[in-house]
Amino acid sequence: MIMEGKNHKRLKILFLPAWYPSRIHPISGIFIKKHAVAVSRYCDVAVLYVTPYSNLKDKNYDIEYLEEDGISTVRVYCSNTIKIPVIRIFSQMVFQYLAMYQGLMLIKEKFGIPDIIHVNVVSPSIILVGLLLIFKKIKGIPYVVTEHWSGYTKEDNRYNLHSAFLKKYLVKIIFKKSCAVITVSNFLLNSLKEHRLISNRCFVVPNAINIPNLVPKKKDISEKIKILTISLLSNEQKNISGLIKAFEKIASKYNNIELHIVGDGSNKENLINIAKGTGLLNKHIFFHGYIPNSELWKYFHEANFFVLNSNFETFSVATAEALAHGVPVVVTKCGGPQEFVTGEVGVLVERQNEDSLVEGIKYMIENWHKYDPVKLHNYAMNRFSYEKVGKLILNVYETVLNKKNGIS
Repeated sequence: MIMEGKNHKRLKILFLPAWYPSRIHPISGIFIKKHAVAVSRYCDVAVLYVTPYSNLKDKNYDIEYLEEDGISTVRVYCSNTIKIPVIRIFSQMVFQYLAMYQGLMLIKEKFGIPDIIHVNVVSPSIILVGLLLIFKKIKGIPYVVTEHWSGYTKEDNRYNLHSAFLKKYLVKIIFKKSCAVITVSNFLLNSLKEHRLISNRCFVVPNAINIPNLVPKKKDISEKIKILTISLLSNEQKNISGLIKAFEKIASKYNNIELHIVGDGSNKENLINIAKGTGLLNKHIFFHGYIPNSELWKYFHEANFFVLNSNFETFSVATAEALAHGVPVVVTKCGGPQEFVTGEVGVLVERQNEDSLVEGIKYMIENWHKYDPVKLHNYAMNRFSYEKVGKLILNVYETVLNKKNGIS
């Protein structure tokens, strides 16, 4: 067994994410970064993130090296201004290879040689496949995969609808040749099995969240009841319009309730118009736009309960964060969340069912004060803290390396 402690060397882990926070998208893949932070509790972690970037001037690459939250982080921004389609595809491969090579050389210089490579979200790239197989077969460095993408689920189905044969073939190679596959829920794990992408060496490890040190006291039941949802405003997945319609039905009976919608996205203006049509906008329904992760605690502290009305989710970080802040939840049976939302922390309702959502919200309006914030906080801490999640991932690494070294 590989142990972490005073007399034992910390493993070196290289994260290769398909999504990661960057100057282009500051919150893209934030949950992957949180997994990296969790792992860094027990291992030395480096991240190499390569992404196209159209705003580079007079150069093909911009390489950025930073120490972030104790993680050696290399971001390589690469330009590709060629417009001819066939040449562009080939040039993208060349640019990606060169970007990966330069990033890896910087990782080697600043961080050293990793013991394990950790792929986060499989990207159907010939360069990535070649890189992983070279590391595994020639360098003897095993790799594991953590998958978050909802596209494999039948409810989302983008893997079937938008993936060409070559992309599916590359994805299958990466999964099949990996030494272990981690998913953030059994819901996603079963979806991968349905596509015959994995069979064994499977582990379920939830997303990690930042657990607050303090939980607010119980709110006065005579105050206004504030209902919170935090979401990417993409209606196809999150069904915010359904939440607004359900709230409209309830608002006629309860004049002391407010719906606070935090987040941004492609459907924001349409959703604002739907809310405007109810006559409740800026009276009982409020849009707050994008709020940095570090500022969300203010909204959780004001909320009486949280609602997630998604059609599908592989996990739902926002739901877990609500519990960590001592806030009970109303959540649709949309996949991942129903694996950790129980009667002691909230209510499950049927997805795409307005009547079920209305009844769930009504129940919580009448009963939110019966949930103990400290118990909700502890429930989340025992499942989603950096220490808990980091230890679970470390156990996967140990299993992989023990098998490599012939230790049962």
